[in-house]
Amino acid sequence: MIALAWIACGGDDASLPGTTTAPTSEPPIASTTGDPPTPTDTPTTGDPPEEGPPPLTGPAFADCTTDAPWSADNGTLSAVFVDLAEHPLARCNDGSPGLYYVIPGGNDWLVYLDGGSLCKNHATCVARWCDGLDPYDHTDMSSVGAPANKGLAGVFGDQPANPFFGWTRVYVHYCSSDLWSGHTEEPVELQDTGSPTGEGDYTIYFNGNDILHGVLNELFAPTRRAELSEMPPATDIGRFVFAGGSAGGVGTIWNGDAVAERVLATAPSADVTLGVVAGLGQGLQASTDPWGPLDAPDTLIDAIQGQWGMKSLAEDALSPAKYNSQIDATCIANHPDDGWWCGDPIHVLTHAVSTPFFVIQDQLDPVWLGNLDDAVDGGDGPLAGQIQGDSWAEQVRDLTLHWDDITSPDTPSAYVDGGRPVGFYVPRCMEHDGYPKNANLFYDYTVPTLDGDASLASLWGAFLVGETARGLTLADDVPDCGP
Repeated sequence: MIALAWIACGGDDASLPGTTTAPTSEPPIASTTGDPPTPTDTPTTGDPPEEGPPPLTGPAFADCTTDAPWSADNGTLSAVFVDLAEHPLARCNDGSPGLYYVIPGGNDWLVYLDGGSLCKNHATCVARWCDGLDPYDHTDMSSVGAPANKGLAGVFGDQPANPFFGWTRVYVHYCSSDLWSGHTEEPVELQDTGSPTGEGDYTIYFNGNDILHGVLNELFAPTRRAELSEMPPATDIGRFVFAGGSAGGVGTIWNGDAVAERVLATAPSADVTLGVVAGLGQGLQASTDPWGPLDAPDTLIDAIQGQWGMKSLAEDALSPAKYNSQIDATCIANHPDDGWWCGDPIHVLTHAVSTPFFVIQDQLDPVWLGNLDDAVDGGDGPLAGQIQGDSWAEQVRDLTLHWDDITSPDTPSAYVDGGRPVGFYVPRCMEHDGYPKNANLFYDYTVPTLDGDASLASLWGAFLVGETARGLTLADDVPDCGP
């Protein structure tokens, strides 16, 4: 089996090229390349068109400040830059190579996708690059200047109580701003609609899906490059957890089954699961599927679908002129005429994903509540209070309590057909995606279960060995949010 984890942040519905099938045209893995990039590096393949400037440059960035430094770090994870000579599309927004950090360990593997929102148009990508979208900056769109080492706690820590202790662990840096879905063969031009002469136009790469598969190609290669020489053979993988938080959570859902297929092609007896962190998102409010009509005004649903919800997100994602997203192939096949449904992670999870998964979702997630609040009357209207109240939290609880009643009429799934039970860790502690990466949140915050209170570390560990792992803080429970 394979397990997944997820965390989260226009085009024509008729153009739906996206699938999560792994690229088949990748050349063999190089063994000695992949040095840290510098601002003046010129990769040997996959360069921007000669007639245009490099990505993320030009008049639109004249007043740009990119002073935010990378965090100095002396952690135990070691940096590896994807070899652009072998994987020319595996680029960050600025064209620099994709980046990942590794801790070699045993034959059980964790691959975790970093998160950090997204950008999708001229204004939001300029603001993101120019340190104007707190807490994001140019380090979320590039690998230039990245530290050689990284330190993380939680699932990456070395405490014996960590169910991932001793595993081979990989943390993939998020620098594509596309929810890990983009597959653009050339830089995308973002137009300055406020300039009639177009002098503010610029180009940008959206290649998160290519970064993911470039990383997997390097990790699974029969002959690996020097930086990966201490990694165990991929053919010997025992358990494999593919996880992510926030934007990485959405990426886990959209790519989960495709990654599982790749793992099983390499190690046929592997036990694969997903870990989804903070990934339920506003799809809960925007969707009436699969658990029936929402108890919410039509104006609320319309606002979320139109301004921040699944429909507008999917239209941008699926557009060949924007991300050209590679979204779950089963969902795309089930929706030839209304593929925007596949932009809703909840719909994909309940109707398409067949890999067993463990969900980590705070009922009072401040990021998702804030996004929903902004989508309705700018956060100041009469509907904002409803969103900030218990409406969204109630839907998270209902999903947890009634998951076994949700079936997939499109594609029978492992969790429907008697496979490993779906796992849930659902507290009420006003946290977004920090639970797996923070020792206090990972070990100390507990939720009620049928067998007593349990931490995320203990519940996820139970799930990994096939036990029931369902923890939920009800509205009238007193949450244990640690010291």
